[in-house]
Amino acid sequence: MPEWNLRINRPDKPYKLKTAYPVLLDDTPETLGEDVLYIAEAGMLPEKLPKVEFGRPSLICIGRPAKKWLDSDLEIAYTEQSVSILSVMNGVSRTFAKYGQWEQKLQWILDENRPLREMAEVTSASLGIRNPIWAIGASFRYIFSYVPKLAPFDPQIKQLLEENPPQTGEAMTAEEIQELLADPEYHKTKNIDVPAVYPGDNEGYRTLFYNIVVNDVHLARIGFQEISDPIVEKDFAIIQVLGQYVKKALISRGTNAFDRPVEMDQTLRALAADQPVFGDNISAVLRHCGWKGKDRFVCMSLCLKGRGNTPQNMVDACLMLSSLLGNDCYTVFEDRIIYVFDLTHAGMTREQLLETLLPILRDNLLEAGISTTYDNFHQLHFFFRQAETARTLGVLKNPTYWYFCYEDYQLDDLLDKCLKDTIPDTLIPDGLTALILHDKKKGTEYVELLRIYLESERNIAETIRWAYIHRNTFLYRIGRIEKILDMDLNNPQNRLVLELAFAVLDQNKS
Repeated sequence: MPEWNLRINRPDKPYKLKTAYPVLLDDTPETLGEDVLYIAEAGMLPEKLPKVEFGRPSLICIGRPAKKWLDSDLEIAYTEQSVSILSVMNGVSRTFAKYGQWEQKLQWILDENRPLREMAEVTSASLGIRNPIWAIGASFRYIFSYVPKLAPFDPQIKQLLEENPPQTGEAMTAEEIQELLADPEYHKTKNIDVPAVYPGDNEGYRTLFYNIVVNDVHLARIGFQEISDPIVEKDFAIIQVLGQYVKKALISRGTNAFDRPVEMDQTLRALAADQPVFGDNISAVLRHCGWKGKDRFVCMSLCLKGRGNTPQNMVDACLMLSSLLGNDCYTVFEDRIIYVFDLTHAGMTREQLLETLLPILRDNLLEAGISTTYDNFHQLHFFFRQAETARTLGVLKNPTYWYFCYEDYQLDDLLDKCLKDTIPDTLIPDGLTALILHDKKKGTEYVELLRIYLESERNIAETIRWAYIHRNTFLYRIGRIEKILDMDLNNPQNRLVLELAFAVLDQNKS
């Protein structure tokens, strides 16, 4: 109410939103309550301060109150203009009514399941907010973005915002996200639970923001961008109320991090742990992603390379992957990230995905195990284990790589599984043991020659080149080898057994 030039003594922040209704102050009040906005003339104020029932009461006074009132704990606004108490009461009542009608409109949008963008439109129209209003989910996708048409700011900025506003569900660009995640000021704002000002965005404008959080989970952020009008105190209260209605909408519509089903995390974690999962939950995940249960999928197990796998760091990494790869089918599971990619939906081959993935992993210091493809979403557990195995083995064998494909470590995985229930000697055929003993006794190198022969897929020319021996020498020695082995090398099963045995010997040696 600027027409009365109110002077304000307000210890509390404007977003406290304490008062529920106004009343005229009795000249002999016994107590004052925090939920009432009292209106009085300075001459009506009793000499003795009334008792405070609870909290910090609020008062609008016509005329300057006595010093003991100004020095009290009360929140006091007063005007020294000549105005009747009735005019003030009517003005305050109209103000309460204006904001009450605004909240009724927000509730109607909520009840009627209207697009959330309408909440921004109603706020702008009802309360005269001329700055752009937006809300962004935790995955950096826009819940809505609204630019008032008549906001008189820079014509070029106005045209850009009005002609190309971010669309609902549209993600911020990779450059914008990376710039945010690299900004220490941004990280300081992530856990603030009251309205606050972010010092400057990509264009240099300040933003009044409010974080929407439920059960310590960040759902979204709503903001007023200071482009048209300066941010003032009442905006802190307005953005908090608007944020609370957006929060109700996000919860009631079953969303987490804007349009991300609440079932997403629990479903992926249960599938990864091979626990029972309700079919409706899986359907909700697939429906959200626009996938079909029989599409071709790839599962990835990711960790942060060379830095702490803290929950917040992993969530930041998830949000980055989501924005760059175009889906938010991820969860943090124990100390790593599970990320599922639908090749069919993306129209990509696994090789194309790997090409896309490499710079993303490198630029964001991530290492990933990659499963083989599969066509049943319910089987996530088995392919997550593939991806986890590939990452675990790959980090040990090739620590400088950024991703590790399961097929490159499949033999190692098979051997690990075989050796869990037995000792290496049981997997070495008697014939190969006899050949090893023959080499030790006679000083021959039949075992190495056999290995070269099998690795070259029994190509004689290749074998004699690598072994550096004459063809006739080779034929004589391979004959001796087969005799000692007492195994027919033309039999593919015998060759497979021998190749596995060599792999067991290598692994046991290492």
